[in-house]
Formats: sequence, C-alpha cells, structure tokens
Amino acid sequence: SPEAHRCVSMAVELLTRPSLLVVDEPGVGLELAQQHHVMELLRRQADLGCVVVVASTSPVHVNMCDQVLLLTPAGQLAFAGHPS
Repeated sequence: SPEAHRCVSMAVELLTRPSLLVVDEPGVGLELAQQHHVMELLRRQADLGCVVVVASTSPVHVNMCDQVLLLTPAGQLAFAGHPS
C-alpha cells in the first residue's frame, strides 16, 4: 500500500540520522492514531536536533510544532510564529 511504502521510506531516512528532514503530508491516508504516531516520531527527531519541516494541509497536530508558517491559497504568508 502507499501508506506502508511511505512509512518504510521514512524509516530508511531516519536510519541515516539526517540533520534535515522535509516531509510532505505525513498523515495522508493514515488513521488519526497513526498520524499521531508519525508526528510523535518527527517530534522526537526534532528533539534530537534534526530540523524537521512538515508541509501539511491539516492543522490537527500543529501544537506539536515549534514554529508554524501559514500560507494563503495564493501562497502569501498569513502567519509565522509559535503555534499557540
């Protein structure tokens, strides 16, 4: 399945202990509990010093982020800052 392939791809990337990880829509196609697990994994990587950039159209896990950039549909910056 595409979801399993995405999880395997992410696991392979994490094995290399990257200093930068860019992830596009990590929760697409996953159930909410699985989405939360993936975001926890990415949060742990950030806590270990990896710069993690997540592009997402879902605000569900925004509070797990250190910084948030919100773009308008036209691609203009609407907000930049702490998620609170």
